[in-house]
Amino acid sequence: MGLEVVELIMSVEEEFGITIPDGDAETISLLGSLHDYVMKELRNREEVPDGTDVWNRLKALVVREFDFPADKLTRSTNIFDDLGAD
Repeated sequence: MGLEVVELIMSVEEEFGITIPDGDAETISLLGSLHDYVMKELRNREEVPDGTDVWNRLKALVVREFDFPADKLTRSTNIFDDLGAD
């Protein structure tokens, strides 16, 4: 897992107040999978997350970290192939 991905994961952890273990982070390659992971972790804390809010916050992190156009981000966006993360 490269520095860009580590920084993205750290930003997600900080934004949502969750921890993503390295082993789990290494299995996430799509933004949709990252969204699902965040939703699951928030539910595990007995929160009732708004999926649209979580998605929009996640997209904002990706735009900031990768300078990628928000309107091009979808659940099937690949963190490595589409965003060019190493």
